[in-house]
Amino acid sequence: MSGEVNRIAVVGLGNVGYWTTTALGLAMLGGLTAECDIALVDFDTVDERAVRKGYPPWLRGWHKPKAMVAAINATYGVCVANAMHPVHAAAQSVPGLLADRDVFICVDSLGDAQFVSSLARSRWQCRVSTGVGELATHCLEVFPPDTAALSDVYDDAAWAQAGRRQSCMTGESARPLDGAAHPLGITAGALAVQAYLSRALDSVPYRLQVTGTRPLRSDLWGPARKAATCRVLDLDHGATIDRVLRDIARDLAVDVDDLMLTWETPLVRRHCACPCPYLGFERYPVSGRCPTCNGRSILVAASRETLAAEARELEHRTLRSLHAPAGIGLSAIRRDGRSQRYRLAYRQEDVPPLVGLPPSAPNTQLTEDSHA
Repeated sequence: MSGEVNRIAVVGLGNVGYWTTTALGLAMLGGLTAECDIALVDFDTVDERAVRKGYPPWLRGWHKPKAMVAAINATYGVCVANAMHPVHAAAQSVPGLLADRDVFICVDSLGDAQFVSSLARSRWQCRVSTGVGELATHCLEVFPPDTAALSDVYDDAAWAQAGRRQSCMTGESARPLDGAAHPLGITAGALAVQAYLSRALDSVPYRLQVTGTRPLRSDLWGPARKAATCRVLDLDHGATIDRVLRDIARDLAVDVDDLMLTWETPLVRRHCACPCPYLGFERYPVSGRCPTCNGRSILVAASRETLAAEARELEHRTLRSLHAPAGIGLSAIRRDGRSQRYRLAYRQEDVPPLVGLPPSAPNTQLTEDSHA
């Protein structure tokens, strides 16, 4: 269709994320898809393991989203690279971005994958994993819009296998072939993009598993729950939680004391050596570090619910000072149990800064020759 733009996000730019993005770039170069607007989301940097998975060595030390754009520019040229936008953040920090795009979920963590999937319920989504046993195994779980029934259809065993590693403790892999660039991520990424290009042919969610050279496709059946209608709040991060509550109460024609807000991510209180405890939305990725002194902090409270009295206590704190995720969503629940979904408009400048990670990689202007 003339003028059509495919709005896509790739979440996680490790092995499968890198090669999924590379395959998307090739599809664009070959004219296999309409004009694309692709957000690349990751909070990590390119290290030696990432280089073994496919990143060019000259990008070592760059943040992965910017490195991915630079690699695409070097391979396919500036026209393809300009369709890709780096977002150096955890998925939990940019819910408003992901709620409005088709998504490739390329993360190992089941919890992170479920969070992204819940945001993109009304859009096409593909969860991509790959693992190694005696043979390489690639798994896609593909969901047309409004068919992702979350826990009812997640293949927990497959995701556990994909994420089975020691990195949470030591940073070292428990899989001897982890970090290899071929043939793991290349194959999974190509399969994922092929699923996207043929999405018009599928109305039922399905799982595609390829072990060695043997593909197995099975339909996923479960309750198809249409995503709730979401209203956009015309507020920026200079607003307070009290202002959010009052605007919603006015929209629903109820008293503010008859409402409870439930946020997508929790408000937390953390204590450390600083004289003032941290009070705000949880920072992602969760490091347990104080954003002020970078010392260890202790989580003493975490809640996703806010009542009117609590909102008044925070009336002098803006959403920005509370480090609210960009485009955060929430549910407003009335006394009679009825609820309405809301979301703040997504703005790139509202993305909360990362805590305890290296400064930004070079902000290089892309040209046809910028790959040295």
